[in-house]
Amino acid sequence: GVDELISAIKDSRTQTGPTYDFSDYCTVICGDSIFALFSGNTSIQNILCNTSNIGCVFRAVGGRSATTMDAYVDTLKYQLDVTAINQALASGGQSNKKLLFILEFGLNDYFEGLSISNPSDKYDEYTFSGILRSSIELIQSEWPGSDVLIINPGYITMWENGNLIVSSENITLNDYRIAAQSVAEEY
Repeated sequence: GVDELISAIKDSRTQTGPTYDFSDYCTVICGDSIFALFSGNTSIQNILCNTSNIGCVFRAVGGRSATTMDAYVDTLKYQLDVTAINQALASGGQSNKKLLFILEFGLNDYFEGLSISNPSDKYDEYTFSGILRSSIELIQSEWPGSDVLIINPGYITMWENGNLIVSSENITLNDYRIAAQSVAEEY
């Protein structure tokens, strides 16, 4: 199935219609510049929508972390604003669809050297694992039956391929990948 989807994406310019029919679904995309950098027909979200008929509520903001930072108001906590998402679902005629939340973060958390976890508070929104947990529980509470897809942070060639230690906690980009996978496995 993955090979077929990749082929469909590559051939999307010659297609007359969607390859898969996910018109009963709407995706709510929260993330960083991996999604927010491009918004045209070649953007990840538009390719996904064009090849599958899935609806989309787009909340990603480039350059932002999942982890709450007082310096920024548009981290994951902001992107999961219940009122804004419900309004977007209603205005787009998506309220009756099954929801798939995509949470794609980690690179900016690493670049900022943000903490991965707090042993005394596993829901600490000022940590990467904590905000993922509290976000998943918010989604489960506000939109029961929704699915959540956590996308691990990607690979980079800068900062010694993500192996450069950028915080006093001696963490690398791979530590964020491990944390994201661990939280996904919890839920």
